[in-house]
Amino acid sequence: MPATVSFQKDVQPFLITTCGGGSGCHVLDAASTMSSGGYNHAYDWVTAGAHASSCPATPTPMRFQVLLATINAANPASCSKSRKMPPPDATGAGLRTPLTPCQVAALQAWLAEPLVTQTHRADDSSPTTPYPMPPFN
Repeated sequence: MPATVSFQKDVQPFLITTCGGGSGCHVLDAASTMSSGGYNHAYDWVTAGAHASSCPATPTPMRFQVLLATINAANPASCSKSRKMPPPDATGAGLRTPLTPCQVAALQAWLAEPLVTQTHRADDSSPTTPYPMPPFN
């Protein structure tokens, strides 16, 4: 049986450096999400609902359901008004580095883990009842 991919050990570190921290737009402040019943910002961000403005399908998908599609291309069918992620930096210089094949494989493996049903932190883009999401492991 293959080893379980850990969100906290295998996925979160590159999400924070690529999608958050000093170079990205997401997954910045764990304290704010934990204080509202979340796990940490990186996990809460990836398990939240996508924005209807970029993913106008009904019902609006969860971000983890469209994440790989938006990493692979802009405007994928599952999120038809989304940029390719991560996008170039704000100056257009392209300083943000795309995920490596190894990082994409880790993300794919984590997303393939059995989903767990739990309540997401309170926010404006997620159901208020428990729903299946990738594990916070």
